[in-house]
Amino acid sequence: PRPKLAKTKLQVEEVPPKVSETYEFGSQVDPEMLNLSPEQTRAREDAHDDLEREIRRLQAEINQWEAQEKARNEAEAARRKLEEDRLSRTLTEKENQDILESREFGDFFDRATLHMERILSAPKDSQVSAFVDYAAELKESFSSYEHDQVKFRAMYSNSKTQNRPVMSLNWSKIHPELFCASYSGKRDAMSDEPDGLVQVWSLGLQGRPEFTFTCQSTVLVSRFHPTNPKLVLGGTYSGQILMWDTRTSRKRTPVMRTAF
Repeated sequence: PRPKLAKTKLQVEEVPPKVSETYEFGSQVDPEMLNLSPEQTRAREDAHDDLEREIRRLQAEINQWEAQEKARNEAEAARRKLEEDRLSRTLTEKENQDILESREFGDFFDRATLHMERILSAPKDSQVSAFVDYAAELKESFSSYEHDQVKFRAMYSNSKTQNRPVMSLNWSKIHPELFCASYSGKRDAMSDEPDGLVQVWSLGLQGRPEFTFTCQSTVLVSRFHPTNPKLVLGGTYSGQILMWDTRTSRKRTPVMRTAF
């Protein structure tokens, strides 16, 4: 039989030829290096060496700084740990006794109890601050104070002033609520207390003086320093002029004195 012919649709596919990769063996050299003179080549090599040395130096400095920072952090952490352990531990009986007998604790306790007594004994209409520290540095000019008239009466005395005649009174020009009083010796001949006594009183506290000062001779007159509220001067029966300092209130004897 005769074959039957039919039309068919042909699709042409183009297959790229296989490319064989070849490699050329040789040193990889910057083309610019081929045109350099020996001196220029050495200069480039020296610059490259200098750059590498600088990189190594900077890396060493970074490593050193990191080590120092780590050491500082570890030391700070150890210090905080020691401080926490110190604060959290229970004090021994001896340590408690040492604190109670220390001068710092005594000063703190005296001032704290003084403030409490001021608060408890001050009248309701009192304008005097219970927390003022007369031994501290003056923080404002005395010209800002107004010397108001005393609006109430009170008795200022304690065990040390009993049977002692009052020799003088003097108001502070800087702290208008303060006045100092000087006393003669006790009438009791058997008393072993010093003859001279000066006490600084506050209007806000009647039963306890702010400061107590003593000397061996009767203080005939006492005065506040006109510009320095921390100094109190006194003239004695023996002819001496004495000076006390409120900043050394635990030392009741004069800080300066004239000769007899």
